[in-house]
Amino acid sequence: MIPLKFSIVYYVIFFFVYVFIVYITLFNLIQLIVLEEFRINYLNLDNPIQMTYYQDTVSLFKNLWAKYTSELKLHKKYLVNFFLELEEPLGFGTSFI
Repeated sequence: MIPLKFSIVYYVIFFFVYVFIVYITLFNLIQLIVLEEFRINYLNLDNPIQMTYYQDTVSLFKNLWAKYTSELKLHKKYLVNFFLELEEPLGFGTSFI
């Protein structure tokens, strides 16, 4: 039988090796997920973020946001007018009125 002093050393060594292996495994898994999502969403030519419709919609949103805000926050009294003026699919557009 191994004396208690030596068994604690083995437990500590095992614990640190186990934690290190789990850390490396999880880090590689997260890195794989991020790279895969990058490949799917950024390098794909059919990506909706890179289409001109999306870029036009974002620019219209930014311009309308700048019209109704003087700071970063939109006041609640302008919220209805903001969504009524914002075109579909982000807002209600002219078809709602």
